[in-house]
Amino acid sequence: MTEVNVVYPSELTLEHFNGNRSKYIYFLEKICIPEVIESAANIYESEREIKLERISICSKLLEYDLNLEIIEERDALERSIAIIDGLNEVETTGLTVDQERFKIVAKNKHRNDFNRYKSFVELNLNRKKSRGIEEDKAFPEHMLITKPMDEGDAILVKLVHDLGDMFLKNQEFGLDYYLSMRIRHGRLMGVSRGPLERRKLVTKYSEQEGKYIDNEYWYHKYESIFDFDSLRKLNTSLSEFSREFDELIKNFKDNQIQVKSDDKPDGIFMIKITQGGLSVFKEAIKSDTSIDEFLTTIVEYFLILVENSSKEVKAFIESNIKKKINTEIYRLQSSLDELVRKNNVYLNPMSSEIASARTELNKTLDDISSWFNISSENQTSIRMYSMNDVIEIALARTNRIYQEFVPSIESEIKENDLKFHSSALALLVDAFNIIFSNIFVHGRSCEPTIRILFNEMYSVNSKI
Repeated sequence: MTEVNVVYPSELTLEHFNGNRSKYIYFLEKICIPEVIESAANIYESEREIKLERISICSKLLEYDLNLEIIEERDALERSIAIIDGLNEVETTGLTVDQERFKIVAKNKHRNDFNRYKSFVELNLNRKKSRGIEEDKAFPEHMLITKPMDEGDAILVKLVHDLGDMFLKNQEFGLDYYLSMRIRHGRLMGVSRGPLERRKLVTKYSEQEGKYIDNEYWYHKYESIFDFDSLRKLNTSLSEFSREFDELIKNFKDNQIQVKSDDKPDGIFMIKITQGGLSVFKEAIKSDTSIDEFLTTIVEYFLILVENSSKEVKAFIESNIKKKINTEIYRLQSSLDELVRKNNVYLNPMSSEIASARTELNKTLDDISSWFNISSENQTSIRMYSMNDVIEIALARTNRIYQEFVPSIESEIKENDLKFHSSALALLVDAFNIIFSNIFVHGRSCEPTIRILFNEMYSVNSKI
């Protein structure tokens, strides 16, 4: 193609083949397939770009012949791109709170408290007459509010505290709902284990046996070069490594990735009301301030605090999780080296797998850190997704973690016209992702038949 100054196959025209239509169509249809396009030139940055190029080629072919196979191929590629886009959208969605629902509920529940505080502003009763402006400035802005100075402050502090609890803890739209669905009960354990499972370095825990399943893969790899006692010790080391790794991630999930409370004292996410924060709200609330304007200020303030908590989570991953995982990997490597020396062998196939797992795990933990970025409401696209799209995206996401999972899905969806905006995609995919992951982890087959029946939506607040 360089001879005719063409970069992409879809730019070729009939004139480039001297008007030979059969050669032109054959070249586009049989030669310019995705596998060849990908290897022919290093000009495509992603699988998505390759598929888009093939779609352009299919469209060109259809100008000459309405071939049913080409139409079906083009439609399949377009659907595949929709799945890729949906999967990318889900994976890049950060921490979020349904701000609109928060504002609606907050307005209905706390309108009277807000108006009551405004009455103090209007009557100038929110400050004690004996206190001057200079006295306000004597309080450090980062000092936590422990005891409000007057009744007006007391109303405002309680209002902000109640709104903060709703913002963090509401089980339908609060931050904890997203932490639970998107991270704790979703992909954390699966994604964390991925680099180790792909190298057969960890096994599943058996509820029936009360222990981790024996690692048959590495047993057979070393069966001919290790004595029986060494094989037993190798299996014990791998089981202990599986247990230590799972406990480390589970403790992180159950303790740090939580909203701080009496039940979860190590939870990192919290909203602290400081003297500086109280001053911001006082300045924001004037006699003509509407509750909508106040709630907009509240959300902006809360998001800043949540972002600070997110930075603490990232720092915890870097300084604690990574170090402890590397310690466990080093312990496993040391145990293996000792057994290799004992048996006086030179072959050590697991060693290279451990090294590559360490490298991939560090990258995986960096990816997990990015989950705690604050999501921008402007990041979502305008694409609409069907329930079948949601199921396919969820399965593709599950397969990124559990590659052996190849279910046969039979879906009966009676609401075929129902479409979901991209803003709802992440939660729907999370729900199915949890279902698929549980079927794989707790099921007995890697190729189960899954039947999905979707009747109708009873209300906009229905949950799957």
